[in-house]
Amino acid sequence: MTEKSVLKRSIHKDSCNEVIDLALKIPDIHVLVLGPESCLRVLYFRAFRKELLDRFYMLNVTNIDPITNSHMESLKSALESIVLDSNYTPKGIIVYISCSDIVMGTDFTSGIQYIEEKYKVPVKIFQRGPLLKRRMLPKERLSNIFAEILEFHNKSSNDLNKRAVNILGEERISKDSSLYKIINKSGYDKINDFCNLNNFEDFMKFSRSNINIVTHKFGINLAKNLEKKYNIPYCFIPQKYILDDLRTNYLKLSEFLAVKDDFENIEKGFKKYLMSIPEDIFHKRLAVGLKDNSLEIAISLLQWGFDVRVVFIENISMEQFEKIKSFENANEIKIYTNSFLKEKNNNEFKHIEIAIGEYAINKCSNAKPVNYKESYDISFENIKNLIGDLI
Repeated sequence: MTEKSVLKRSIHKDSCNEVIDLALKIPDIHVLVLGPESCLRVLYFRAFRKELLDRFYMLNVTNIDPITNSHMESLKSALESIVLDSNYTPKGIIVYISCSDIVMGTDFTSGIQYIEEKYKVPVKIFQRGPLLKRRMLPKERLSNIFAEILEFHNKSSNDLNKRAVNILGEERISKDSSLYKIINKSGYDKINDFCNLNNFEDFMKFSRSNINIVTHKFGINLAKNLEKKYNIPYCFIPQKYILDDLRTNYLKLSEFLAVKDDFENIEKGFKKYLMSIPEDIFHKRLAVGLKDNSLEIAISLLQWGFDVRVVFIENISMEQFEKIKSFENANEIKIYTNSFLKEKNNNEFKHIEIAIGEYAINKCSNAKPVNYKESYDISFENIKNLIGDLI
């Protein structure tokens, strides 16, 4: 067994790599990251911010190591340290490797087999980096790994709980959400939320439930594996804002849960809420610029009569562009990609009165800032909360 010095830990700057968050969502799963220091720096802070460093480890790999394969012994020692030095035996270890090992085609089989056979702990390789992005999204690969770890520990699914629902997504769903309400109405008495696991046994229950509801594409591969291995059907209901999409999602979920579709009544209730809003809010010039769903939110606001003038987005599809152009004031709506924004002067947006989201706030310095944070919902709660912030 090696000393803990093998497992290098230090505080580094934040990263956009949210895969670390997801990898540590399941209790008793540990993550070991391999790579040069330049790569390790951008991964640490996620675990630090979530206070999950007790299950997060880093092993420095020099530029020469993948060529000589000299880091294999260090890897084996690091894995053994994780198993033996933990307060409890991990239920699984995810080894996070970088491009250097991918390019060299490093074979991790011997080190992994040694740990799996000696300690009965599954060890899974997660490949990361730009070389892999075109093959499969990182979160989809991680979803497959979760399915493999579940299968490793759960050879049988005889202990079924036929009144339980699994929710597979990236964020915890509020128990007050429309999703919980429609599930409860359908008669299911147990809801297993992937982002609200108390222990590994909660994760094991995913193979003993009746149905899966997938709220983010990350969960699709896991749902497919659960369907294949344990005959558990799934329904994909992603976050939506545009009226037609909301209606389609609600109908799809109602049919899946075998409950009455009452979307019409929900829509009437939302329209009644709109009538209570001060009239002047509908005439405020808005800019929308969030990390995700900027265009969908802008279209939703336009559908309900709000005056959206500027949208900041990462990219745009032709279908989305056509939806924007279908509105009466389409000629007054400007759409900017974030890469193009660097060339724009903030004075060009001084006419904006309310800026929604980080990108819009940064560019519309004269506007009222609205730091909107979305949460998953299948009806009008998200857009209703946003409108409340505008007032």
